[in-house]
Amino acid sequence: SPDYSACADLTRCVELRVLDRFFFVPFFASAFAAYWVGGFIDARWPGVITAGQALVWWGVLRAIVPAMLMNATNFFCHDPRYGYRRFDSPDQTRNVRWLAMPTAGLAWHNNHHAYQHSARNGFFPGEIDTAWLFIRGLAALGLASGVRDVPPEVLAQGREANHHRGKPSAPPKSAREAA
Repeated sequence: SPDYSACADLTRCVELRVLDRFFFVPFFASAFAAYWVGGFIDARWPGVITAGQALVWWGVLRAIVPAMLMNATNFFCHDPRYGYRRFDSPDQTRNVRWLAMPTAGLAWHNNHHAYQHSARNGFFPGEIDTAWLFIRGLAALGLASGVRDVPPEVLAQGREANHHRGKPSAPPKSAREAA
């Protein structure tokens, strides 16, 4: 039996315990769905894709795309050459606008590091955060609770420190001196 002492609060969520125990059910159900969709397309429009090809693409897309997006987030959102800083955090994170949509809002990384307790990463107008919209939809349907938003004082701090908006920030002093 796994040790859940580090995340005891999560063990109160029945659905998470069920998913932990039966993690393979959604995996195989989605594989079957991909195979079925591929077979359906092959029957309607032969030569477009086969059931086997759909299954392979399902495996590739399911594993590789999220990993690549996470790597892109870690690379671009922690590099001083990209994005802008709304908050003066010690970790030099950046908000990278062009990466925000593919990552469902994760690329508003400086915002996330400024207040990590929020389910919302796009704090200001124009910072589209599709994950936040999805979570709000789940909450409206009663399927999510205890969803935290950004406190007004954090938003005020971001508005006041908005001096790097829209242009790359200067690299940290140590990086400039090292060059």
